[in-house]
Amino acid sequence: MPKISFRQQRYNKKQQQILENAAQLFAQKGFGEVSLEEIAAKLQLSKASLYHYIKSKDDILFQLHMQAMTESAEALQKVVDSEVPLLEKLRKAIRTLVFIATRNEVLASYRMESRFLPKKMRPQVVEKRDQILECIQQLIREGQEAGLVHCKDWRISAFAAMGAMNWVPMWYSPSGRLSPEEIADVMEEFIFRGFGFNADTAPE
Repeated sequence: MPKISFRQQRYNKKQQQILENAAQLFAQKGFGEVSLEEIAAKLQLSKASLYHYIKSKDDILFQLHMQAMTESAEALQKVVDSEVPLLEKLRKAIRTLVFIATRNEVLASYRMESRFLPKKMRPQVVEKRDQILECIQQLIREGQEAGLVHCKDWRISAFAAMGAMNWVPMWYSPSGRLSPEEIADVMEEFIFRGFGFNADTAPE
């Protein structure tokens, strides 16, 4: 892997700072209500300087979404490839997606994507989404084949599990009643019970 220059490291760090601050504004005010001028002001940058790091507000949203999707896909693939028992993999997969989905920058990108992400930017997002789904499908299919997961159709079951987890960033609030850890507990119990066993006593 080629070594990243100090200049490139500084550029990447500043770009990430812009993305995170923009995400905070999107989450607070809504994507449509935030201007590039406001993002620049929050970072004490000129609008011209901002364009050195990003192409547009749509580009910010796209990068936020791709970061979240890429992180989720890579984390789930590590879970799938790990040497732990199958049901422990499923537990880790559920909790990984919940923890990623409850971060502020992810909340902003998930909540705004369907309404504001331009069509030309969606194919890459869909590709990453499919990678995530494939990991969940693989775990459920292997669980069904091993007699550990009880469902009539592993594909539909995977869609149902993903649907439940995809909605977490749509309703989660950092100031809400439950912490991400507690939400992960609830989601784990809900999905495991749907497969016919208690999450606390599921067989290994």
